[in-house]
Amino acid sequence: MAPYEALYGRPCRSPICWAEVGDSELLGPDIVQETTEKEYIIQDRIRTAQSNQKSYVDLKRRQIEFDVGDHVFLTVSPTKGVVRFGKKGKLALRVHNVFHVSLLRKYIPNASHVIDYGTIKVNADATFFVEPVRILDRSTKRLRRKEVDLVKVCQSHHDEGDASWELESDMRAIYPKLFLG
Repeated sequence: MAPYEALYGRPCRSPICWAEVGDSELLGPDIVQETTEKEYIIQDRIRTAQSNQKSYVDLKRRQIEFDVGDHVFLTVSPTKGVVRFGKKGKLALRVHNVFHVSLLRKYIPNASHVIDYGTIKVNADATFFVEPVRILDRSTKRLRRKEVDLVKVCQSHHDEGDASWELESDMRAIYPKLFLG
């Protein structure tokens, strides 16, 4: 006995052999013929749906080929939310050693992209420590019941375009030397 029939006390009416309760049952070659016709209809509809989906995907797909030794950019994003200065854990960036080729972008060499690695101390796990160097700007954000003081901080090994807004109270507690001058 099928699980559906055991649970509901009647046989399951599937789209392949759709029959009302009390209808005369098809027996022998008639049911085989009807089931085969229904299978062909279902297969044809699945093929049509796959073809439609493929045509939508092909509009945005582009042929990409890379050679061994080519430099590429890997498109990555944090797993949850936005990564902010000083936060670690669930928001940390994770890169797997296996990824889809669609995440790669061809790199076009540019002299301004050259990084002087002599000034950056890289750890064994390919990370480096970033420290705030100077404060670029100050702002006060007004919330409903309080005001929050923010500072725009320029990080070491970054230019001013990559500066981020941080809480002034946190920066005073962690880096008091930034506020001496």
